Amino acid sequence: MIKDVQLAILANMLGVSLFLLVLYHCQQSQEAGMKVALSLPQGSRT
Repeated sequence: MIKDVQLAILANMLGVSLFLLVLYHCQQSQEAGMKVALSLPQGSRT
């Protein structure tokens, strides 16, 4: 049977990995947005 401590460690590991995944996603989306903004011609920025 799984113990309370093992369950707590598992839940914390899942939470940390989900948090890191969200941070990675935010970083990638910001870099992609910057690339799109930098590739636009000067007159088309609104």
